Parts: sequence; C-alpha cells; structure tokens
Amino acid sequence: MIALAGQYSLLLGLIFCSLQVIILGLGLKLNHHKFIHYGYYNINGQFICILLAFFLLIVAYIKSDFSLKVVAENSYILQPLIYKIAAAWGNHEGSILLWILVISCFTFIFYHRNQSLDQKSRSWIMIIQGFMNGIFLLFILTTSSPFQLSPLVENKGAGLNPLLQDPGLALHPPMLYIGYVGFSLSFCFAIAGLITGKINHIWASALYPWVLFSWLFLGIGICLGSYWAYYELGWGGWWYWDPVENASLMPWLAATALIHSLRVLEKRNILKKWSAFLAIITFTLSLIGTFLVRSGILISVHSFASDPSRGIFILDIIVLISGSAFLLFAFKAPLLKETIQFTFLSRENSIILNNLLLCTATATVFLGTFYPVFLEFFSTLKVSVGPPYFNKTFGIIIIPLGLIVIIGMEVAWRKDIWKRLWRNIKLLVISISLSLGLLLLISTENLETIFGFGLSLWIIMGSIHHLTQRLKIFILPFHKSLIIAQNLPWRFYGMIIAHAGIGILLLGIVGNATWTQQIDFNLIPKQTVHFADYNFHFDALKKIDGPNYTAYQATIFVYLQSTHEKILELFPEKRLYLPDQTLTSETAIGRYYLTDIYTVLGEPNTQGIWNIKIYIKPFMIIIWSGFIAIIIGGFLCLVSILSNKKKGNMIYV
Repeated sequence: MIALAGQYSLLLGLIFCSLQVIILGLGLKLNHHKFIHYGYYNINGQFICILLAFFLLIVAYIKSDFSLKVVAENSYILQPLIYKIAAAWGNHEGSILLWILVISCFTFIFYHRNQSLDQKSRSWIMIIQGFMNGIFLLFILTTSSPFQLSPLVENKGAGLNPLLQDPGLALHPPMLYIGYVGFSLSFCFAIAGLITGKINHIWASALYPWVLFSWLFLGIGICLGSYWAYYELGWGGWWYWDPVENASLMPWLAATALIHSLRVLEKRNILKKWSAFLAIITFTLSLIGTFLVRSGILISVHSFASDPSRGIFILDIIVLISGSAFLLFAFKAPLLKETIQFTFLSRENSIILNNLLLCTATATVFLGTFYPVFLEFFSTLKVSVGPPYFNKTFGIIIIPLGLIVIIGMEVAWRKDIWKRLWRNIKLLVISISLSLGLLLLISTENLETIFGFGLSLWIIMGSIHHLTQRLKIFILPFHKSLIIAQNLPWRFYGMIIAHAGIGILLLGIVGNATWTQQIDFNLIPKQTVHFADYNFHFDALKKIDGPNYTAYQATIFVYLQSTHEKILELFPEKRLYLPDQTLTSETAIGRYYLTDIYTVLGEPNTQGIWNIKIYIKPFMIIIWSGFIAIIIGGFLCLVSILSNKKKGNMIYV
C-alpha cells in the first residue's frame, strides 16, 4: 500500500511540475495573467505530493516495512527509532527523494514569500525550478525509486551501515542538501535575469538572502560532517580532502565569492555578469558534487552506493542544465551594461581580488579531485591526489586571501588613497609585525607554523580593529561609542564575527597540524603506559549490549605525568553490529584545556592483548570554535537582512 501510494505521489508530483512549466510558459508567451496565476497553483500541488511521498517513506522505515527494497536493505527491526528515520536518507534512493523535497520546498517558500521581483522574473524562476525538479523526479521514477518492492521476503532487514548510525549523520545530510539545493534558486535567478535582462541591485537584493541561507546551511553541513569524521571514523583527523568532502567545499567556496560579489552589485550596481556567472557555477558545482557521490567514479569513505547507469543519468542532467545555462550566458551576458568606475585602491577592487582568489581555490580543489578521473579516462594511468597536494596549493592561496580580508574591510568604496589606508591599519600592521618577530625569536617551530599564526592573528585582530574603528572606541567617550554600537545593523557584527571565525579556524588548523602526536600500544587490562605528558592506565574491559550491537568497552584513566593527578576517564568501544556482523570502533575523546586526548580501541590478538591507538590533538576546540563563529556570523547577517527586508529597508555596511 505504501509502495503504491508513494509511487503515485511521485508520479503526480511530476505531472504538477510539468504543468507548472507548461502553463507558466504559455502565460508568459501570451502575456496572460490568469494563465500565470493558474501555473502558480501547481507549485502547491507538486510540494504536497513530494512531501507526502517523503512522509510515506519515513512511515515505511518506522514500521519496518520490509516489502520495500530500500527499507529491507537499509534498516533493521531492532534499530533505534532515530536511525530508522535517518536511514530514509542514508542511501541513494532516499537521499535523492530528500534532494527533490528540498528543491520543492524552496520553490514553495519562494513563491509564497518573495514579492520584490516583477512577475516576469518570478515566473521564469518558477519555470526553471519546476523544470529542474521535473528532471529529478523523472530520474527517481526511472532509476532510483525508493518505493520499489523487494523481491525477497525479509523479516528483520539487512541494517543501516553502522558508520551512519550516529546523530551527526542523522543531521548532516539534510543540512548539506538544504545548502546544495538552495543554490538552485540562485541558478534560476541568474537564468531569469539573463533572459529578462534585469540583473541589477534589486535582483541582487532579492537573491542575497537565499544565497546566504544556502551558504549557511552548507557550512553547517560541512562542519557536522567534519565533526562526524573526527569522532566516528577513528582515524584521528577532521579533514582528509576526501572527494565527498571536496564536493561540498567547492560550491561553498564559490558561494562565498558570490555573497561578496552580490554585496557589490547591491550597493554599486556593478559585477552583473560576474555575479550571474558565479550563481551558475555554484549550482553546477552542487550538481557535480551529486554526480561525484553517486556515480561511483571516485572512492570515498562516505559516498553512497555506486551505480554507473545512475551516474550517466546525472551527468546528462548536468550537461543539459548547466550546458544550457552557460550557452545562454555566452549570448546574453554581453548585453548587460556596467558604467560605474572605480580606482585600483577601492573596496570594489579588493572584493574582485577576493573573488578571484576564492575561484582559484575552488579550481585548485576541482583539479585535485578530478585529475585522477581525467587521467584515467584519457590514458591507462591510475593516480591518486592526496592531502599534500591540497595542503600546499590551498595553503598558498590562503595567504593573500587572508591579507585581503582585512584590507578589504578598511579600504573605502570607489576611491581611496594609500595614505589614508596606511593611517587606518598602521597600528595593526606594526603590532602584528612585532608579534611575528617575537615569535620568530623565541619559537623553535618551523617558519610555516610561525607565519600561519601570524596570518591568523592578522585576521582576528584586524576584525577586532575594524570593529573598534567603526565604534570609534578610544576616540569618543564610551557612552557615545555605545550609542553607535546600538545603531549598527546585526549584519555588520555578523561580518566581523564571520571574518574573525576564519582567523580562529586558521589558528586551530596550524596549531593542530604542528603539535598533533599519535602512538599505538598493545595492552592488557591493569597495564599503564607513558606518552607525551600523560600516563594512560588500561583499567578494565567489559562486555556490553546495545539495542542492535554487542561491544567490548575499555576503561582508560588518564593521569598527568608531572603531578599524577587523574584528569580523564575514557571509554572507547569495539562494537559488533547485527545483523551483518560489522565491526566498528567507537572512539573516546576527552578534553584537557585546549588539548583533545583521543583513544581508539582496536582488535585483540590471539593472546588477548588489545591494540589501543592514542592521539594527542591540541587546538581541536579552536577549530570547532572557528566553524561556530563563521556560522554565527552568517546567521546574524541573515537575520539582519530578513528583518530589514520586512521593514522595507536596505542596509549596507
């Protein structure tokens, strides 16, 4: 029953999407307002049908309805409820349905909330959104239906991949998809703008919150994925330049450039072509990320099931959607005129430079991710591109990008002079130079570490410096600075916090990369070993039973070598999941001030001696703090913009 209802819901959703495209298209062609109005009705219809299909799939998982193939292959009767629900998007079919639901949801909200654009532009956006959702519905109905019946009678289910049975993975995909799919709206804005010729400050103002919203959620998704990889995979790292990680990073970087270029367009009515191009490329990278995860062309620790036939279909979608968009851009972009002039030393120029560096960083990640694929396609050679390539190339781009972040905030719009800029940043440059010189004199660390710390200090202190200048602290009496602070929009504070967050993140990365230590021990209970500044006492080992697994849990006490004070109790586990007998390691991580002490219980040998891996990882809390600061900054910007739009104001900071 669920299978039939779900399949018909998807089919009906496809019909509504088709009607949305056809009727709106006819309405625009005939300039018939009633037709356009009727076309809009289908937006509600397709959203309700797809929402119903997704709801039915969740119900099938909760009820353990193993008559559905996808439920039988990805759920287990004794699985905790949260993972039964999360299993709905923890596989190819369910994740594509979630993707379609998010597109439909964005279309629905845009239709009901966005009134700032003219009817023609709105209709074109709805047509393109409807077309894209229709293509994906066709894809799911023909190759990836989650409502396909199982050929075998299954009583208990094969179970979800144990690595996905984690709260981080329950939340990570929805956050990521909101980000990925949200960029479909910026893509539609670009196409509609190119068709109508209306790419201007109103277009940028209408698009900005959608891009910021998607950027924010993609950032949250990346952060959750990184945290999950850190504590769940047991390899001790938080970023590996894995192809799937790169797939989410590329559109995030391009969207960061788009956010900055939209700000220039919104304020100065320039960068029209560039903003449209970035909007197209950002969603294209989102589609490429989807292809990367599902085509099976690259191996990843957390890609979904691979299927070349599905990969070919997605490749066709990319060629059709993005190819058409770039072709349209080639014909229409030259017609967009920009007349406003600005000098070399201006905020406009610094943002353009910022954009070019972000695009270079994106291209670097793209090249490193796809080079092995291209090489294998055009020759018989097989190579892999690992973290050393990304660390070196990305690291080189980060240096000028970090410098320009602060200079860009200080330089004036349209025209500035070096003398005024130097007067503004003189104290900052001198204090950072002195700090860097001091570090070089007293530190035994390598130059890369010292300059990494210098750059992160430049970004953090530069952000604070800009805040104090704006509030005129130390220039005006305190109460007057307080009045200025109260009148500044939250968007300004969001910008400061997000930029400072980049510096904090960089500080954490440099410190963590420099001082991380790791070692493997073979131990039996009651043994103690010494490592770094700590003593590790393997106190006990016990067997425990979970809802769908059994496990051995170790108790490890951590003492300071200097004082013999017990600072942590850690409980790493080795789990055996039912029903497929998969072994996993559950890490135990404790924090002592700025340092994470990270333990992984391996497997015992025939003499009952257990392998225990220990990592000493300083500055991890700084890395997470940097992520959180960037997200808080983005959130404040979004709230500020939405609040001012509601009041009918336009704000610039």
